[in-house]
Amino acid sequence: MHRIRLAGPWQIPDHVDKQDSWTNVSLPLTHAATGSEGRLRIRRKFHSPTGIDSATPLRICITGERIDGVSLNGELLPAGSTTAFVDSDAISFDVTGRLKSFNELEVWLLPNPSQPAELRSAELHIDPTN
Repeated sequence: MHRIRLAGPWQIPDHVDKQDSWTNVSLPLTHAATGSEGRLRIRRKFHSPTGIDSATPLRICITGERIDGVSLNGELLPAGSTTAFVDSDAISFDVTGRLKSFNELEVWLLPNPSQPAELRSAELHIDPTN
């Protein structure tokens, strides 16, 4: 298996109600560090890796706390189904056949008073032998 870290740049909107202006941020990112209130959208744009096709097994793996949703190219990745599973503290989504030449991964955080929200890491796992 090959792992591609989706490090920076990640981005958060400058204003919750105006999402056309973005600020670069780094991971790990805590919701509290952003100064935002309520649900927080974090995005990362990336090119598709070379040497894969629509049948190459791919997974997006996210680690963090209080992850409230994950989407790829505007499509919500379903949690709690056969396309998502939890492995230790990582949530993993099957994205086989879903990558485009240029992609946008979005992660939503939703804190609560007793548990802070955090996005620690994101990776693309490629398993050409699966």
